[in-house]
Amino acid sequence: MDMVEVSIERRQGQGKGTARKLRRAGGIPAVFYGPKRATVSIAVRAEEFERKLSHLEGSHLIRLVNDGGKDAELHDKAVLLREIQRHPVTGEVLHADFFEGLPTEIPEFIEVDVSHLTIHQAVHLSELRLPERVTAMGEPTQPLVSVLPPTVEEAKPAAEAAEAVPAEGVPAEGAAAAPAEGPAPAEGKGGGEAKGSEGKGRKGGGEA
Repeated sequence: MDMVEVSIERRQGQGKGTARKLRRAGGIPAVFYGPKRATVSIAVRAEEFERKLSHLEGSHLIRLVNDGGKDAELHDKAVLLREIQRHPVTGEVLHADFFEGLPTEIPEFIEVDVSHLTIHQAVHLSELRLPERVTAMGEPTQPLVSVLPPTVEEAKPAAEAAEAVPAEGVPAEGAAAAPAEGPAPAEGKGGGEAKGSEGKGRKGGGEA
C-alpha cells in the first residue's frame, strides 16, 4: 500500500476553547490511539491535511512524522485515518482520528460469497471470513449485502409481443374498417330524378 506522510505535533490543553484557538491558528485538533495504547492529543496543519488527507478513502496508510523524531511516541507511526468531523455548513475539518493497529496487515479486499442468497436475504458483518489477526469494526448484525426484489416490469416474451401487433391489412380491434373501393354514386342536382321530354308537346303546335 502507498503511504502518505503528514507532520503532527503533540497538542497541549483540552476543551472546546483550546480547539477553537488551534483552528484559528491554522491547525486541526486530532487524536492518535490504538490497541493497548493510551489516546494522545495531537494537532496537524489544516493546509497539509486538506492537501494530503481530506480526499483519501478506504485503507490508505498514513505515516506520522514528529519534528525530527523528538517525540518517539508519535514519530514514524503507521496509522489509518479513522474518522473526519466536518462543519455541517462550511465543510471545514473540525477534528480527525488516527488509529494504529498493525495497518500493514489489513487485507486489500475481502471476498464475500453471495451465490446462495435469495430475495430478502443478506450477508452480515458477523458472517465475514476474515484473515488471522483481523477484526471487523461495527455491529455484528450490520448487513453488508442484501438482495431486493426487482422493481422494473419484466419485458414481454417475443411471441406475446408479436400477437399484440396487428397483421398487415387487418384493422386493429376497435378501429373503423375502410370503405370498399369503387365509383361513388352520382348525385342529381337538387336531389330529384331527371325527366325526359316524352309526353310534352310544343307550345302552339299541332299534331304531326
